Amino acid sequence: MRTSTRLVIVAVVFILSACGPSADVPTTEEIAVTVASATVESGAVVAVDDPHTALCSGEPSHIHCISQTRSRLDPGLTSDFWGKQTEYSSDVYCALDLSITECERYSEALFAASDHWGNYSPVSLYAVGTDRDAALELVDVLCDQPLRRKNQRYKYCAELHSDASHPEAIEYLRSVGSRAIESAYAEWEGYCNCNRGWSTFEIFMSVNWGYLDEPMFGESLADAHEHIFHEYFHVVQNSHLSSPEKWEMRKAALGPRWFHEGGATYMSLLIPRELMESHKLDSSLLHPDTQSPFAEAMANRLKSTKRIFGACKGGLLDTSNNEKCGSGDLNAAYSGGAWAHAYLAHKHGADHLLEVFYPNLEEMGFEEAFIYTYGQDLMDFYMEFDEFLQLPLDDQLAILPK
Repeated sequence: MRTSTRLVIVAVVFILSACGPSADVPTTEEIAVTVASATVESGAVVAVDDPHTALCSGEPSHIHCISQTRSRLDPGLTSDFWGKQTEYSSDVYCALDLSITECERYSEALFAASDHWGNYSPVSLYAVGTDRDAALELVDVLCDQPLRRKNQRYKYCAELHSDASHPEAIEYLRSVGSRAIESAYAEWEGYCNCNRGWSTFEIFMSVNWGYLDEPMFGESLADAHEHIFHEYFHVVQNSHLSSPEKWEMRKAALGPRWFHEGGATYMSLLIPRELMESHKLDSSLLHPDTQSPFAEAMANRLKSTKRIFGACKGGLLDTSNNEKCGSGDLNAAYSGGAWAHAYLAHKHGADHLLEVFYPNLEEMGFEEAFIYTYGQDLMDFYMEFDEFLQLPLDDQLAILPK
């Protein structure tokens, strides 16, 4: 077992210096045991001034962060927590070419998302930099996790995640960031391995440019938070489906691509900015000129949606994978789906998605749950949304929450 060589405790706004190496410095696991003991004794979550403080340690092969307010889930525990909210912390693992303060930004955004939408378990986030050796060390960390070893041979896992041509590999995500630097063109990719068969959620991310100590490509904290919140919202969506285990069947159960990807896009644009405005999430302006408000971010996506629908001569119905409005440069599933959710929230209430639709999804299935929640079938909604897209811009922007 690897031991910690240093410990850093940082609040959302304040950055403290790291302690030097010492035999008496506790690891994050030892800290978690202390937090867990206090929780058990008091019968409640330990209260601290900042609910999103991360406890991070620099390990020989990676950086590891957990929440100060939650105990760490025993990696060897076999209980199935799928669909349940718990008091266990998510685990954040960062490649060593990211700094501890950068890893803290990933962690604190993830903890803020789980505090807002519900803390589901077990969740792990793997943040990749651009250095290949550091990425390969992170591959080792991933493939050595107990749940991975239980369900997948180490050799297979290591080969897969070291393959830059595989779109879900850690090495591929590293290459995305490296390519962005070489081309001077911002790129970002990430995904959630919401694996019901393993009862685990793994989030993988290329470099989040707005979290760097020296941000690149003009990305703001709001932009960076968006990536974290988007992937965690996929955790929330999948947590409402206990079955089936096969991913292709789960994708069908989650509904059209515009619905689940558009929902994650809309929520990840709206909620981080609300939390930043209420000082529940880091709102320091690393790039003050690029901190776009919610309405501006949505207006940009509306412009993109209209351009794509005009070019592909289609609409929301045509945004599935490989369809004319859902692939390559003509992909409106995210932007168009975000506006579809904005329209549904305006018409029926912002709480309907999480308080009505998802609690009924498993029992009713997608189409029946949609009718139950929104009072119309999909085809009627598609026609109504097409009409909405023809309205003057000011009328469209007027539906957004203030």
